[in-house]
Amino acid sequence: MSKLTLGDIVSGYGTATLYNANNTLIEAAIENTLSRDGTSPNTMGAALDMNSHKINNLADGVNATDAVTLQQLQGQVALDTALPSQTGHATELLQTDGTIVSWGPAITPFMETVLDDTTSNAALTTLGVSAFAQTVLDDTTSNAALTTLGVSAFAQTVLDDATALAARTTLGVIGDPKDGTVSLVKYLDARHGVGVWTQRTGVGTGTDIGLALTDALVDIRAAYGRGRVIIPSGTWLMTTPPSAADLSGNYLVGLGSQASKIVYNANTGAAFSFSGAGGYTGGGLLGLGIFIESGFAGSSAYAIKLEGDATYQPDQTIFEDLYITALGTSTWYRGFQAFGNARTSPQGIRVCDINNVQIFSCNNLGVYLSNIVQFMISNVGVYTGTGGGNDFYIAGGGAANTNSVQVYAYGLQISGDFNIQNATKWQINGSTATITTAATANYGDLFMIKSGALNGAFGAQTRIQTF
Repeated sequence: MSKLTLGDIVSGYGTATLYNANNTLIEAAIENTLSRDGTSPNTMGAALDMNSHKINNLADGVNATDAVTLQQLQGQVALDTALPSQTGHATELLQTDGTIVSWGPAITPFMETVLDDTTSNAALTTLGVSAFAQTVLDDTTSNAALTTLGVSAFAQTVLDDATALAARTTLGVIGDPKDGTVSLVKYLDARHGVGVWTQRTGVGTGTDIGLALTDALVDIRAAYGRGRVIIPSGTWLMTTPPSAADLSGNYLVGLGSQASKIVYNANTGAAFSFSGAGGYTGGGLLGLGIFIESGFAGSSAYAIKLEGDATYQPDQTIFEDLYITALGTSTWYRGFQAFGNARTSPQGIRVCDINNVQIFSCNNLGVYLSNIVQFMISNVGVYTGTGGGNDFYIAGGGAANTNSVQVYAYGLQISGDFNIQNATKWQINGSTATITTAATANYGDLFMIKSGALNGAFGAQTRIQTF
């Protein structure tokens, strides 16, 4: 097919028109050709058919869409011409020594030697496994292997225990199952390692006994239901206190309030709290000094807090020989609180002995008791507080089943105000700075020495003797 067909000029008539038409055809034909110098347009609009002819003097390709010369191609595939024949080398691997490519076995000669061994022990020997290790591997049970490894029968018993509690029992960490008494020290050893933990050595410094104490309480609960943890003499740091649920029903027993001292290292919460959760009544604190760490002035922390819910309350508890105070300029929010308002049947927190308890350095209230029933309180003092921190409150929720009843307190020493309202059937004896009351404090017997005013009026059925 002709690329350009021009009209012939045969006469003068129409010569200019035909001439111009031919020029247009020539221009279009030239535009449809490739330019040697790259003048545009210079791109193909269809495949270029070389009709079995070569393109000479082609430069080596550089970009991904460039053509490749024969010389360039031969250089790239030179490795292919050096590959050994594949015939007869099925399952073998291609390998090189850095210069020569050859076929080799799929496994190393060393592994062929291992596979040629006629017994498993021979193979293990070839692999470098010692005769002793082979003996361990030949043992038919784990205990036989442990014996070969030199693990004693006792240690194997510990390893065979199915639970941490069982292991601690085997190790003697918890006490005689007949009395449920355990030592804090054994649980510190179990959690932190013998000789690793320390008592309090400075402000906020020392091992936190809270975690080990919780371990002990959890084990007691699992093994005995209720028990006691012995706190040895010394000064102990506690940052993570046990929960009210874990502590309920259990006693923490020190060797005296001036011997076994626990320093609460926190600004909030309660050092010791009891809730009676799950029906675990009983428990308490005996023979302990309870301090708040230095650096917590104006804290919102409680030293002791008793509070349950509508179903369970921390009934039948004992708190005796306690010395509650602060280090540095720190203060407790409240020293002792029992709040039973959440339960109305049976009513409140029931049956508690508080004896020989001295409370210092509170900033809100020294003692606050609300909806308590059958509390026996003797020789309790509240001193050196700030704000209302020297005050002692007996109160209730304002209804018959939320007001305090049957409260007997003797030998009170109160540096601030003794405040009693919403309480019936009570007897109070001691000394105070001032007294605040209302008619809701009724059917009681008050015998107190006061240095200040009596504010308010008791109920009509109250006998009062003040000096």
